[in-house]
Formats: sequence, structure tokens, C-alpha cells
Amino acid sequence: MRGHDHHTRTVDMSDGVRLAVVEAGEAGAQPTVVLLHGGLGNSDDLLDSIGAADLVGSFRVVAFDRRGHGYTADTDEPFHYDDMATH
Repeated sequence: MRGHDHHTRTVDMSDGVRLAVVEAGEAGAQPTVVLLHGGLGNSDDLLDSIGAADLVGSFRVVAFDRRGHGYTADTDEPFHYDDMATH
């Protein structure tokens, strides 16, 4: 998100995976928009390509890298998006 303050952190999942999360905007002060990348992408591609920087003025923007994508490691264990939503 060029031109806006953002930070990347990790969230430890219950299965031991460290999920990479990018956040921009002030938590709690604005509605939150969660961006999910497609099967061959990652949060970098998503944030740079859709104009997420334009959203930051009105929303808190959160994006994450799915397991095995971008800055999130992969494991041999099966998973579902519901697993990520519980954290």
C-alpha cells in the first residue's frame, strides 16, 4: 500500500502455522475491509493491484497470505478458511 502507513505481523494459528497479516488504517476507528487473494497470488499482489491505498482513507484494510503463499509457510496438514476465521 504505497503512500500509507501499514505494518505486517504474524498470527500464530492453532495448527502451528504463522499467518502473515498486513494492516493499514486505525483499528477500531473505521470499518474494516478484509482482502483475500486468489489461488496463485499473495497479499503483495492484491494490495498493489486493486488500489487498496485508496481504501485506507475510509477503512481499516487487512490482508493476509494464505498458507503456502507469500510470507506464510505451508504444511502438509489440510485446512479450510474457517480455520483462519477463528483467530
